[in-house]
Amino acid sequence: TSTYDANIDADLRIFQWLPITYSIRSQESESESRPGTISTYQSGKSKTRNRSLGVRFNLKSFPQLSFDYDKQNFWNERRGTELSDLYSTSFGYGIGNKFTIDTDYQHENVTSDPSTADPNASTSGGSYYSSYYSSSGDEIIDSGSISLRINPVATFSLNPIYDVRRELQRRQTTPSSGYSTIFGQQPQTTQAEEKSEKSPFTLAAREHRLSLTPSLNRD
Repeated sequence: TSTYDANIDADLRIFQWLPITYSIRSQESESESRPGTISTYQSGKSKTRNRSLGVRFNLKSFPQLSFDYDKQNFWNERRGTELSDLYSTSFGYGIGNKFTIDTDYQHENVTSDPSTADPNASTSGGSYYSSYYSSSGDEIIDSGSISLRINPVATFSLNPIYDVRRELQRRQTTPSSGYSTIFGQQPQTTQAEEKSEKSPFTLAAREHRLSLTPSLNRD
């Protein structure tokens, strides 16, 4: 396996309470698949280009805010191209030692183009690529969380956390089968089903999680 990396990082601080960071990262790697083994996510030749921008707002007595943007271009000779745009933001604020709230939200757009794969890439030797290592197709992923920390007294605290995540995948278009019932009529669809079919994406996964952690400190 051979790897080549190049990184550029910049940190701008015109105001101490508003730091801005910017980075560019490039990586080229090549790994050889041995016969009888399962190929990993980056087997063969791969190229990754990553650019990220981060802004922080850290002014005393004000809420703490942050925004990050990450753009990644990944190419693999067997998988093709995958483009990812990730937006992240967070908010945090506390009132003394009694109450603290932290929230964050991420939105990611993933697009895939298998046509850019190298048709001459070797897949012989008994190796097999497992799709377990990554998903295929275009995706939209949204996730977020809310965390509260409540300290009514010095010896007791309560920490409820709520997490949510939703994944949408591009709908695979298939030609209409044109079937009909024995009476020669097409089956009826509801308005909600028609609206869902018009959307290019369909719901692939949805997660909700709520946790509550009490703490008792007798010291």
